[in-house]
Amino acid sequence: MDTTTLWSEAEPDRFSAGVRGGAGNLSTIERRARERGHQTWRRAETEKDDTIVTTLSETLMARDPETGEHSKRVAKLAEGFGSFLGLPRSEVHSLYLAGLLHDIGKVGIRDDVLFKPGSLTPEEQHRIMEHPRIAEKILSPLGFEKVVRYIAVHHENIDGSGYPEGLRGEEIPLAGRALAIVDTYDALRSRRPYKEPLRGAETRLTMTAMAGGKLDPDLLEAFWEFLSGLPATRHERAYRDRARWRSSSSRGPGYPHLGLMARKISLWSRAFFKRSIPRRGIRTAIPPSRPWSANTLLPSGSTCST
Repeated sequence: MDTTTLWSEAEPDRFSAGVRGGAGNLSTIERRARERGHQTWRRAETEKDDTIVTTLSETLMARDPETGEHSKRVAKLAEGFGSFLGLPRSEVHSLYLAGLLHDIGKVGIRDDVLFKPGSLTPEEQHRIMEHPRIAEKILSPLGFEKVVRYIAVHHENIDGSGYPEGLRGEEIPLAGRALAIVDTYDALRSRRPYKEPLRGAETRLTMTAMAGGKLDPDLLEAFWEFLSGLPATRHERAYRDRARWRSSSSRGPGYPHLGLMARKISLWSRAFFKRSIPRRGIRTAIPPSRPWSANTLLPSGSTCST
């Protein structure tokens, strides 16, 4: 039998190409497997980090509920602000974690200092100013490098008057400057043992006065633009409604909403009586219990003949 019919000259080339193609497929499969394994590992690490952060956050909540709620609000607002600034997703997540844990160092401060309703002494103020360092000691062994860095600088000021390192300007990371703005905003809007919360306009005036000293002026303008796209809170809507009632009222300063209410009732009653009662000289409404007839509209002793 002729062996050329079983193995032509073209067969070795096709066989070699198949081997090379199979090797290429194997390398692609190995590369995809490594990528999936890395993604799975990163997902597991992220879940573990989130669990640790949640545990620390609940610890702060149990230690000081007001500070815990403040940290949650700062975290959500910082996450949105970071996305608005166009930061990478990893930095936005680190900014969220930094907002959630930026006051974790306060667990190392005594109750008589942390919850003191009056003004602090210089020694007590110095103790409060140590909470970024305490937070750094707590979080550094956990491997949150960016988070620790953002927390460490969130009390640094643009003009160098902040603490703990006295950094200024561009020496402070962008995310740290953004966190400082968000933290200041929520602190002014929150009730503390030593102060009452400020309204939106008052908060804006106060923070505008801090621009260039404590806060980054360019980032602050971006923050106002970011806030303008958020829905108003319940307190802001109530305050806006009260202002609208005052501006539309003419009934005196004691009850600013009665002027608007009286006009609404007047218009409603006028429309109701216009629909319900004929217009032939009737000045009073007829009780619904009395059946209507022409005689009910005449004086007593008079009748109407038809």
